[in-house]
Amino acid sequence: MRNLTLVLLAAAVLSLGLRWWDVGRPLLISLAMAAPVMVIILGAVAAVAVGLTVPVRVPSAVAAGAAVIAGSVLVAGLATDISPSRLLSRCRSAEAVVADTATGPDRLVMYSHNVLWKDGSPGLVAEQLESIDPDIAVLAEAEDGFARAVADRTDGRWHIQSNGAAGTLSMAVLSRWPVSNVFEIESSERNPVLVLTVEHPSRPLTLAAVHTTAPTSSARVRRWKRELEQLASLDVDLLVGDFNASAAHRRFRSVLSAGYRDSHTEVGCGTGLTWTPFPGPSLLHLDHVLVRAPGQAREADGDDGPGSPHLEPLALARDGRAGSDHQAVVAVIRIGP
Repeated sequence: MRNLTLVLLAAAVLSLGLRWWDVGRPLLISLAMAAPVMVIILGAVAAVAVGLTVPVRVPSAVAAGAAVIAGSVLVAGLATDISPSRLLSRCRSAEAVVADTATGPDRLVMYSHNVLWKDGSPGLVAEQLESIDPDIAVLAEAEDGFARAVADRTDGRWHIQSNGAAGTLSMAVLSRWPVSNVFEIESSERNPVLVLTVEHPSRPLTLAAVHTTAPTSSARVRRWKRELEQLASLDVDLLVGDFNASAAHRRFRSVLSAGYRDSHTEVGCGTGLTWTPFPGPSLLHLDHVLVRAPGQAREADGDDGPGSPHLEPLALARDGRAGSDHQAVVAVIRIGP
């Protein structure tokens, strides 16, 4: 029990310490995301261990176990900016989340998925789109042919825009409405940031489809940091995709501080984990739907411009992997004046 307590305390210190440290080593970057989950798991194990070691004094054991779990959830919440109520809330399917939100011209259903170049399945992704019926789908690592294969397997309503790249650098956006003002921002490794305007019936929405470098080496960490700095400088309504980062990282929080809100933090459930290299549960939270925070005006809007829309996340859910190593993320957003 003593050793378990020490490990739990170490994980807690690691979670909070790495949150404030601008980590530059690949292992520490991964640990910054994994440590809060470790705290919750170890806290649950410690709570059970407390119950087993105090079999006679049941009320005391329950109280001690509950305190351990509460402390673990609090530490994890502080490390990830996710409230304890969100961490403990029950997750529902993407179909249920979408079905429970009122339809209307001001509703936007956003789908984001890193479909895993070469191993992804257009058929399985198309099945997800058919069941969820999103308005916009951001597909990282999706070549133009993959995106068109997905569209051919659905009802063909999509306006398709891709960056024309191959392999893991490819990016595609499928939109229910026409798109305009399309351009790609160059980054240090050509990892795609595809920027476009979606001609939503209520008002145009600017979208940046994101896939940052995976920080798996010292050189790639430097590129990852530069790319996150670049995202913080963008002036768009929606930042969506695979960030290879979470709120456990200072660099990701700098993007949020530039005027964005994370839909998972606002309306999601649990830890938001979306990626794993192995079969089984997801281990890291890499995929996000960020919306412009209230009061953050577009720089391009003058006195005669339309002004920035008020985007309010209503619900968020994770869906299946559909042949990928990432889970899809589905967010429902209300578009206000």
